[in-house]
Amino acid sequence: MNQDIIIYEESDGHSVVVQKDSGDSFGISLPQEQYAVRLLPAQSYLNELAPSSVVTIVSYLNNVASILNHNSYETCPWEKLTKDYVVYIIRVLSDGGRSPDTISSYLSAIKGVVHSAYIMGLMTSDDYIQIKAIKKPKGSRLKKEGVLLKSEHIAALIQTCQEDKNVAISFRDVAMISVLRGCGLRRAELVTLRLGDIDLNDRNITVIGKRNKQRRVWFGDQVYVALTNWIDFRSNNLSATLDSSEFVFTQVHWKGKVLEGSCLTSQSVYDTLKKRQLNSSTKVPKFAPHDIRRTYLTSLLDQGVALEDVQALAGHSSPETTKIYDLNKSRHLRKIGGSHTF
Repeated sequence: MNQDIIIYEESDGHSVVVQKDSGDSFGISLPQEQYAVRLLPAQSYLNELAPSSVVTIVSYLNNVASILNHNSYETCPWEKLTKDYVVYIIRVLSDGGRSPDTISSYLSAIKGVVHSAYIMGLMTSDDYIQIKAIKKPKGSRLKKEGVLLKSEHIAALIQTCQEDKNVAISFRDVAMISVLRGCGLRRAELVTLRLGDIDLNDRNITVIGKRNKQRRVWFGDQVYVALTNWIDFRSNNLSATLDSSEFVFTQVHWKGKVLEGSCLTSQSVYDTLKKRQLNSSTKVPKFAPHDIRRTYLTSLLDQGVALEDVQALAGHSSPETTKIYDLNKSRHLRKIGGSHTF
């Protein structure tokens, strides 16, 4: 395929692509195309996603672009997709050993880009409707869903924090881990918490979650003590009263000074948890930060808390999403199978 591609950057930050093809758009079977000037529907779709999702979706779109003989999602003419092309992509992914769930994720990403192309007036209604109607593949695979952290693992992480010679970091990290485990927050929710979001009297935190949805999460004694210690430490080291607009989790100088007005990032939370895991005297299994959230939700379900209540605490739109987070799905099956006699 002989193809010349030039990308121009406009003043508003959007890219315009001028593309000359001697063959079809994907090098598979489309009729000959000449010149086309287009905006990037993929970038429009990515702009609508949460920052934490962008990296994953970009990898999906780049893989799809590669299947369609393009180097990048940025140069792939998504608006020229048809139902036949999408079915072809699904077949290639399936033949490559992708699970039905993974292919479904790819399909959702493709549909998101196609929707943007349609809204931007770059795709016909017929093509859009036909692609939108493509159903997710049937089937599922057993997969590793995450690490269930035991009480002793959390205790070991907290102990490592308490042994830190930097007192400020010690108090902060104990509070951070306690809130993650005791409230099940996402990292992005944790780092945006402000002091005004915490009600120590009623023991709850008001959280702004995904899609700008607000929810309230209540906490117990361990979280209360950890938060109180951290906030009191900061108050005692200030000449003025802490403002409610201050972030709960701030940066701390290596000499121990709390940098008021600052905040942590999702990456710094990841790095902190990794450091605590590696430095723990008790062996703590390698885990992802989101595993603490999974552990929180699984623990509630193990205690017999109703699914709809766990869903509300998690901030999920659907109970089906909450079920995915359950790391002990076989609790009832194990009991039933273990008690079966013949």
